[in-house]
Amino acid sequence: GNNQRSLDAYFINDLKLDYNIYPSKMKSIDIQLSVNNIFNQKYMNNAYGGVSFIDNGTATPLQESWAYYYPQAGINFMGRIILNF
Repeated sequence: GNNQRSLDAYFINDLKLDYNIYPSKMKSIDIQLSVNNIFNQKYMNNAYGGVSFIDNGTATPLQESWAYYYPQAGINFMGRIILNF
């Protein structure tokens, strides 16, 4: 509920290419290449945090808080080959 603790908005783009081959002795060979986050966007899609109340036995002001972020992968690739008999 606090805008200061909100994650920045992000927009990522992925690309997926598929190619199918139909050889005579098989149903098909499916080849796929995926390129994820093609523009190498730096973003975080999740985080957690809280407010410190006691630090070494001393109460801290409510304004002091902590947060941990989950940065996501930059550009990455994945390929697969599916053999259908």
